[in-house]
Amino acid sequence: MSTRHASQYFHHPEPEVHQGRKFPKKSHYVFTNADGSRAEFDVEWEDQLEFWDMYEMAGEELKRRYDAIGMRMQYCRYYAKGGVRFTPAGGQTREAHGDMIYEYAYMGMPDPAAHV
Repeated sequence: MSTRHASQYFHHPEPEVHQGRKFPKKSHYVFTNADGSRAEFDVEWEDQLEFWDMYEMAGEELKRRYDAIGMRMQYCRYYAKGGVRFTPAGGQTREAHGDMIYEYAYMGMPDPAAHV
């Protein structure tokens, strides 16, 4: 069984801010498996396509339920440039880059400790 460890790094030189939440414009993800294989994924925001504040769109009953669990859902979709690199254990790295649609869901409340 392969164990996977993931770490995620956000760089947001000028994050998009919606109601106090920062949506990163540049993200870098790293996934490392116990066998030594590694995948890296980069995405950089080019243009916002849509933004939804699910909490504000909800009715009063649903807002009460969201409040009870500390949820303030927001959703952003944007056009981005992306790239992925995969290196198998002891193997040669393969890369691919291109245009993409990237979706980012912000489920909870802002948390300064999250560094997002």
